[in-house]
Amino acid sequence: MMKITQITKGVRFDMSGSDSVEQALKDMRSVPEHELHFYMVLRDTLQATAQETRQIIAFAQFELDRRTASRTRWLAFSTTILSSLLALGGVALGAYLAAPISN
Repeated sequence: MMKITQITKGVRFDMSGSDSVEQALKDMRSVPEHELHFYMVLRDTLQATAQETRQIIAFAQFELDRRTASRTRWLAFSTTILSSLLALGGVALGAYLAAPISN
């Protein structure tokens, strides 16, 4: 049995204040990426799905979106830091090369 089906098995979508959805979303972080992609492919290929399958697909889509946003933030942060370091290195190198050479 896939890990994502174990996580979503007892989840109830109701307005009673149940924490099952919140706990399931936290547990989704440990689901391997190949399982998430399996359900995304299943979403795109099936014509009709059961309610449980649609629920699993919704959780998989949410988790993939969360992971994508996290990777995008990390990429933006690391790119900003790297370009800043390169700019400072360029300034330092330019200042060194522009300084008069004394004998």
